[in-house]
Amino acid sequence: MDSAPQMAAMATAETKDDPVLLGSHTIEPDPVSTGPVPVSKLQTAKSLIHRGGCTQFDIDELIASLGPNELHLADTLREFDHDGDGSITISELVRIGETRQQHEKKIRSMKRTVLMVIGFSFLFCVLMLGLMIAANEASKEDKPDDDGNLKTISGKYISTEDTVSSVDLVDLAGVAPEDLRSLDNILLTTDTGSKRYYTITGFESFSNTHLELFSARGRLL
Repeated sequence: MDSAPQMAAMATAETKDDPVLLGSHTIEPDPVSTGPVPVSKLQTAKSLIHRGGCTQFDIDELIASLGPNELHLADTLREFDHDGDGSITISELVRIGETRQQHEKKIRSMKRTVLMVIGFSFLFCVLMLGLMIAANEASKEDKPDDDGNLKTISGKYISTEDTVSSVDLVDLAGVAPEDLRSLDNILLTTDTGSKRYYTITGFESFSNTHLELFSARGRLL
């Protein structure tokens, strides 16, 4: 294998802060960064490794040099060993880094998309809830007051009793026929103080001074 001493130097690096020796070049690690390594840095590392004479590595040695937090890269290294000879070239290593960066970008993009969908869905639900509440309130014509009485949305009380109006008998002849049709019952008070109650079934109007009312008992008033 090419450049075995250089590979051994890589495998014996104890921490991420230790320099990596490649041929006659020393690559000092950058300060710890939580973001992905830029492609430009991968290409720079590839160029330095080429100048140091190291062009391919043994996959098992690379896996052995991985830290406990990087063991998930073992399957990725084996996946890029296309010819199955147990080694991987510099170009394949760079391709691994680029592929991982693209994968992380897709994950970040998907996370942003999911968050946007959740946000719009929440706003839509709030809007629909507001519309349903407003429509429900608008459909309520009558509401109970604190004392149990019904009133309209404008605050007017609603009466559930029958409509009763008082009028002199002699004035009934002057009532319009359309109003007489709503006449159901009539209560007469005589001069002696007695009261007579009639259920009106019909009427016949001759003039403003002559009106005949027919009761359910067949009486003509």
